[in-house]
Parts: sequence; structure tokens; C-alpha cells
Amino acid sequence: MKCHEIRAFLVTKGIYLSTGTISNRRLDFILLFKQLHKNKCEEIKALIERKGGMIPHMDGTHRAGGRVVFVLQEGYDNMVIDADLIPSEAEEHVNPFLSEFKITYGSPLVIVRDMAKGLALSSSKIFLDIPQQICQVHFIRNLEKDLITEYHKKLKSSIV
Repeated sequence: MKCHEIRAFLVTKGIYLSTGTISNRRLDFILLFKQLHKNKCEEIKALIERKGGMIPHMDGTHRAGGRVVFVLQEGYDNMVIDADLIPSEAEEHVNPFLSEFKITYGSPLVIVRDMAKGLALSSSKIFLDIPQQICQVHFIRNLEKDLITEYHKKLKSSIV
């Protein structure tokens, strides 16, 4: 979520913070989030089992000059199951995160991810024989970037 989206959500709960404060407190939030999930992992696991499994959507948000906020969000109800700060989406950084996730919550029914090489390799290594699906939003974004951006550059250079 972007700072303004978080701010809008908090306002509905009667909490008024500036987007700057929210931005500055992100790391604190992630650390508190991790601790809350550790304390509630049995309840979260029971919820996943009651629903018949999970379909995690994996994605990382790159911070300028910083680490990646890596998130696993459940596809049925958009509940964030786990999140952490990692140096990059490279396989060596994603593997420990997914390994711990598998130990805690088990294997998913299917994995939805972007087209990053590290995520593909990690998902295949940690969750053997679990189907993977490319996120359609990421696929369309990449397709647009590859097709339209290049076309636009060529068109612009031929006009200018």
C-alpha cells in the first residue's frame, strides 16, 4: 500500500497521521507485524486450513536505495500472511523467507508471483510440484513496457 492509502485507511479507524509520519514508521510497522504474526501463527494456520488451503500472491516493493518489502498476500481474502525486509528479490534472499513460511504454514495450493527470476527459482525450489501462475497485472505491465514503450520511443525519435 502507498502512504496515502494507509493514511486513508487509518482515518476510517479514527487515526490521523501524516503521510510523512507513515513513511517514517514503515520499518517499525513491519517489525511489529512480524511479531504479531509470530504470536498468532497457529490461529492463522487454522484459518488457512478451514478455508481449504491458501493461494499466496508474492511481491516485493523496491524502496529507492533500500531494501525490498517482500509480502505474501492470501489470494482468497487479500489477507497479508507474511512480510519482511530483504536486500533484493534474488533467490538467495527469498529462499530463507519461503522456507520459514513453509515450515510455519505448509505448502500452498498454487503460487501467484511476478516474473522475477529469483521468485521463480525460489518458488520452484522450496515448493516442489506446486503450480505457479504469473500475476496478470505484472504480466500486462511488462507487456506494455516491452511493446508500447519501445514503440513510443521509435515513434518519438522518428518525429523529433
